[in-house]
Amino acid sequence: MTGRPRTGTSRDGYLVDEDKMRVVRRVFQMVADGASLHGVEQALEAEAVPPPSGGERWSRSTLRDFMRKDAYFPYSHSEEARLVSLQVAARLDPGRSYGVARSGRHDWKVLRRERRGDGQYRDRRKRSEKPREEW
Repeated sequence: MTGRPRTGTSRDGYLVDEDKMRVVRRVFQMVADGASLHGVEQALEAEAVPPPSGGERWSRSTLRDFMRKDAYFPYSHSEEARLVSLQVAARLDPGRSYGVARSGRHDWKVLRRERRGDGQYRDRRKRSEKPREEW
């Protein structure tokens, strides 16, 4: 994640981690310049840029998620005002653009419950995306 919730009483947004955002901006620029996700993955690994998961390798699915995440796309004031409450819209600067962080995007359905060897249970689940207007 490239940001964390603000602390304190307002909790009205995210603090941006600029180091991580540099990587996100670079990924977008590389793709805009014609690089494939595989090419971006190889370049980041060759330069030892750490992936957001903290693991050793980048994955194309992580890069694809970057490209699809609404938080990284600029929404105009009028577009954003239609997506948030009136109280939030009143605090937005009309001259700026904003990203959108959405929740409740997926429905999860338990397909079956399995008992593991240690006596614990594990659910086999299927994820499906809800219609966009329900996010």
